[in-house]
Amino acid sequence: MIKSHLFYGSNFRYAFVPLSKIKRYITYKISKLQTKSEINKSEKISVLSTVRDFIMIVAIYLYFTGWIFVYYQFREFGISLPSVDIPVYYFFLYSYTVISENLLWFILPLALLLALAHTSNKIAKILGIVIISAGFFPVCFYLAKKSGEGESLRLRSGDAKNITLIFKESALASLSDKSLKLHDLEYLLDENFQKPLKLLTQTNQSYFVFFQPPPDSGSSLLPRCYVYEINKSDIYLSRIKLPNVKVQVTNNAK
Repeated sequence: MIKSHLFYGSNFRYAFVPLSKIKRYITYKISKLQTKSEINKSEKISVLSTVRDFIMIVAIYLYFTGWIFVYYQFREFGISLPSVDIPVYYFFLYSYTVISENLLWFILPLALLLALAHTSNKIAKILGIVIISAGFFPVCFYLAKKSGEGESLRLRSGDAKNITLIFKESALASLSDKSLKLHDLEYLLDENFQKPLKLLTQTNQSYFVFFQPPPDSGSSLLPRCYVYEINKSDIYLSRIKLPNVKVQVTNNAK
């Protein structure tokens, strides 16, 4: 038995409370606090798990969209994707072009996934996520393919930067070897010095350039495009010509 004080205003009296009751009361309070802590911890883990899964799904679609975009962009120029050595993280950046051109198509499934993430019905949540995720892959493929082909058309239409390549003498000597039978060698050199070559992309080892003749007068059809892969080891100097840009001139005179 343990003696405790019970106060009533200015008077007090002694009462005896069994020690077992105090132990049960303390145990009950401790277990209640532990249960509450476990619930809060479980809720935090659930939220973090949902965020992790959501980011994982988004990352998969961004990579897939960027890869398809770049694949069809270079495919239009007859260049295989492995030959341009694009870093993996670049595909996430390239997906921005597709998303910016088709923003509504990406907002809608994103809103549906966020709505499903907060539903209490687990079966409906899983089924909805699977259907949306599976159905959005062909949509991403179509949008990325369309944007990639459109980007190649914009480059051929004049959006690419002009580049001039100065060949090393050893490279020119090798190219001038008649046994190579390069019937378009003179054509390439004429394009390089007299007409603008366009820079498509470059890697650590090569320049990928192309020459796009302008369309005939009164025609909207682009003529045949010529694409060249040139080793950087054969180049003495490269010069990229940027177009004129309008700038805002501020008058600082007082």
